[in-house]
Parts: sequence; structure tokens; C-alpha cells
Amino acid sequence: MRVPHSYLYQVKGSKHYYFRVRWSFFGRLVNVDLGTGHFVASLATDEPGRAAWLSQFAIQRLRLFTETHFSQQSAPGALQALSSGYKAVLKRTFQNVLSEAAQFLDHGQRVLSENGVASKTDEQLHTAASIQHDELMHQLNTLFALLENSSLTSSFSMKKIETKQLDVQSSPHSSGRDKGCATKPEFELSYLIQEFCASKFREIGKSAQQQYTTSLEAMKNVLGDRFNVSLLDYEHAQRVKNAILAMSSGRKNIDGTDAKLSVKSVNKYLTNMLTFADWLVKQRHVLAVNPFVGCLLKLESKHQLKRRPFEHNEITAILDYQPRHKLEAAGFRDAAKWLPSISLYSGMRLDEIASLRLRDVRSEDEIWFFDLSSYRLKTDNASRLIPIHSSLIERGLLDFVTTQSTEKQLYLFPELQAYHASSKRDGIGTPVGKWFNRTLLSAIGIDKQYEKSHGLLVDFHCCRHTVASRFKFHGVPAYLAKQILGHELDGDITWGVYSGQVSTKLGALKEAIQMLDY
Repeated sequence: MRVPHSYLYQVKGSKHYYFRVRWSFFGRLVNVDLGTGHFVASLATDEPGRAAWLSQFAIQRLRLFTETHFSQQSAPGALQALSSGYKAVLKRTFQNVLSEAAQFLDHGQRVLSENGVASKTDEQLHTAASIQHDELMHQLNTLFALLENSSLTSSFSMKKIETKQLDVQSSPHSSGRDKGCATKPEFELSYLIQEFCASKFREIGKSAQQQYTTSLEAMKNVLGDRFNVSLLDYEHAQRVKNAILAMSSGRKNIDGTDAKLSVKSVNKYLTNMLTFADWLVKQRHVLAVNPFVGCLLKLESKHQLKRRPFEHNEITAILDYQPRHKLEAAGFRDAAKWLPSISLYSGMRLDEIASLRLRDVRSEDEIWFFDLSSYRLKTDNASRLIPIHSSLIERGLLDFVTTQSTEKQLYLFPELQAYHASSKRDGIGTPVGKWFNRTLLSAIGIDKQYEKSHGLLVDFHCCRHTVASRFKFHGVPAYLAKQILGHELDGDITWGVYSGQVSTKLGALKEAIQMLDY
């Protein structure tokens, strides 16, 4: 009779037990050559009984992961391509599995004891291994059955584990999950998405919140509000991915057909879902592995449109532009006049300008500036002071501020506040962004389709690129340019760490701003 393998061994000088299995073991499961050698990882315990439990739990989970990972492809070439990143993913998966297994044991052994099932574990792991293995698997099988019908189900993943030793699907308590709907509200997709958003939204801005909402709404549209999240696997992730790939971008191709989402847009959806699933694994412990790992599309250079700075004649045309008829930019004429100009002379983002309050336009040491220090912006670095360029003052910006103040306005552009509820990437500046991108650019002679055919994207955000390029042309120090633009001082220890919370003098920032010599 063949003795079942324990997958355990010890290293001299180490108290902990280790989990070890040949790569060929996993390769035989899916008929893929994974090479020679072993997958080795510490079980982080010196208790032989606990180590035996952990090793058996791990081998079952990793078998399931391996079979699922390769199940979506049947072509030999595709299977071998999938294997290239498999080992690294498996190593990360093992850590999640080990964490889940430890929690099962900590709570489950008490459950077994209370139900009169637990028994002593043989300290000699390789003595009478067959008898011990059968006893261990009996306890594991019983533990899953007990947990399936206990309050502990809210803390652990009851994911399908289809092995000869452990058949959760045959449990009388698993029938609700087989239908795909959660038997308890705390397992429902809509419930967990709501809980995730309540936590995540505290640390991100409105634009990112909208992106998460849109992405997870698409996930619900595919799987259903009451989908049992503990069943979420790679097959479901692939279904969601295929649905995203089939979505229309809302634009038309040259031949009149609906344009699909760009690779970058698809990856935004999938990245948000990847983050949600990661939360399910690490925070809620509803899943053992993240099924969206490896789902992102490869972003090749041909898929990436690059923004360019505006040419000098284009800048002049933008600054001097007037709506051509009374319906153009109706409802936000003041915003249409000032937002492009402010962006070109400051590098501020569209939503940052649209959200300006009158009190954010301030003066100190005879220098007028925009104060963005009290906003919840894109990053911590986005909180900053930006001197107002003399050209904006000459064009009447301060007079406009005075007029709005006289009218008891709270915001510099009150007409945009009504768009708050429908804001997307550009927040309340969305209507101005759409008008600028679709109407103004075309009116001044920029053919966006022609630009796109040459790998270029021209839109409102190009104003920031224009400012950055002029700073570079005039030799403005990087730390000044980044402080004005709200970029992180990445990798710069001198200016990033040792400078602490000290801000650059407004006078120095003013000199840099005045380099924008359009």
C-alpha cells in the first residue's frame, strides 16, 4: 500500500517545519512542463500536528489553484505561455493559503473539540503515515462541514475544493452556493462592494471613487447583486473580463461602428476589480486567492497614446478663443473663458480649477496665488500654493474675483457646482472638458483623429504638458516644477525627506511661473 506524502520536512538548525513539493507534481496535473526542482516554503510552526494540518490544507488549495489557472487554455503554446509567470503567482498564493489555513485551525480546532471530533495527533509524522493521514483528512473534512453551517462562514472562504480527500460539494449545507447565490447577506457581491467602498473611499478622491463605482457596477452586471462571492474564481473573473472587452467606449470608429474600450481603459476596470478582490483575500478573508491576478492586458506602446504640448500658435488661439454662437458653452461661459487660461498659466488640473472657492485666491507679500492646501486632491503633493501669472491678472482675473465676491458667491465658478452629482474623471469640470475637447480644439484647427493616427492624444490635459515642457525649456529646477504641478519629488532625498514640511518661498515659485512666456 502506498503511503500518502506529508509534504513536510525539517532543516537542520531550524525549529520550523517546511512545506515541499516538486514542481513536476503541479505540472502533471495540467500536462505542462514546469521544470525540475521543488517549491519550498516555511509553515511558520514547530508543532508537528499543526504542520501536518497546514500541509494538507495547502496541497489541496494549490492543486485547485493550479487546475484553475490553466483551465482557460487548451492550446499547448498558450498553456506554456501561462506557465511563465505561474511560479511567482503560486508563491504569492501560498502565503494567502497559509494565512487562511492558520485561521481555520485557530477557530476550527475549538469547533472540533466542542463537537467531540478532535483526537490526538501522532507526533511522529512519518510513522504509520497512512493511518495518520486518514485520521487527519477525516478531521479536515469534518471541520469544513462544521464551519459551513457555523457563524465562522463570514470569516473564511468556503471555496470549492474538488479533491478525493475533501468533498465540500457533497455537504448538505453547500446547496445554496451551488446555485451561485449567497445564503447570507454578508456573502452577497453587492453587500461586500458596499463595505469595500465605504472603507476605500475614505482614502481616495472623488475621481477615483467614481472609477471604482463604475468598475464594480460592471462586475455586478455580469455576476449579479446576490452572487456568492466565496465562489468567485478564475472562470468568473474571465467572464467579467470578457464583458469589459465587449463594452463600447461611446465613440464611433471611422467606419461608423462602435469603438471598443482602449487597452488602457480595460485595464483600469480590471485593476479596480483586482484591488477589490485583494481586499476580499486580505481583509475579509472571503477568498483564498485573488482570481483577477494575471487578468490585465499587455499594454504595448502602440496602445498608448501620448499627450503633446500645444504649439505657440495653438496656445494663442486657445487664449483668444470666443464661442461662435449663443448655444456654445451655454450655462458655463465664465468657466469656458477662464479654465483653459488658468491651466495654461499654472498647470493646474481641470477639476482643481473648477473647484476653486473665492477664499482660495489670496495675496501674501504682494504676491497673488491660488491656495490648494485645503483640498482633498489627487495626491498629497497636489496640496500646494501656485502664484498667479501676471498675464492672468492683465486679462482681468482679479477683477472677475471681485465681481463674484460682490455677488456673494462662494465658488469662483458657481455654474459648475450643479454638475457635482454627475462628475466623472474631471469632476465638476467635466462639461468644460467636453466642450474644450470636442468644440474648441476643432474650431482652432486641431484634427483629433489625425493626431490619434500618429499616436497622439490632444485634450485639456495637454495644458499641463505644455506648462511642464516650458519649465523644462527654460531650465526651471525640477523641485520647483514638481511643486507647482503637484508631482511627487520621487527619489529625491534632499528635497523629499530632509526638507520636511518646509515650503518654497512664494517669490521663487512666482519666478518659475513667470517663465510661461506665451
